[in-house]
Amino acid sequence: MANSPALVLRAAQSDDEAFLLRLYSTTRAEEMAGTGWSTARRKDFLRTQFSAQQSGYRTAFPLAIHSIILERRAPIGRLVVNPTQNEIHLVDLALLPARRNAGLGSRLLRDLMEEARNANKLLRLQVLKNSSALRLYLRLGFSPAGENGWHLKMEWRPSRVHPSAT
Repeated sequence: MANSPALVLRAAQSDDEAFLLRLYSTTRAEEMAGTGWSTARRKDFLRTQFSAQQSGYRTAFPLAIHSIILERRAPIGRLVVNPTQNEIHLVDLALLPARRNAGLGSRLLRDLMEEARNANKLLRLQVLKNSSALRLYLRLGFSPAGENGWHLKMEWRPSRVHPSAT
């Protein structure tokens, strides 16, 4: 998936922890800027939240595939996917700020959509209701499929998947 000379997925490893924390911190940068907290307090908070996210993912999705997205061998993002018998659940997709809005997220999503189509499975995800990524998911053909607090559940279904199969 998404493998080309420039973009490659590889399994996340324990020595990726510092990169993943830095990446996670970039996803919360706007929120942190509005807190008025000191740099040290922000770092502590983000470290705690990152640890909770990692633990939550491993508990909720013990069989998930955790990948690092590499561009020209440099880490630029993460992809966490939980495939099951009936669906592919996109747990997390995050890119460094310098690589956002460059079509890479769309490319990775289209690869997942193709994988779902080939396996005749639903592709599901959750997105914050106020996330800019929501527009991307809608543009790619994902449909709202419920709500979960601050999140909107979304799904993409290949034309061959019958609704009663889920």
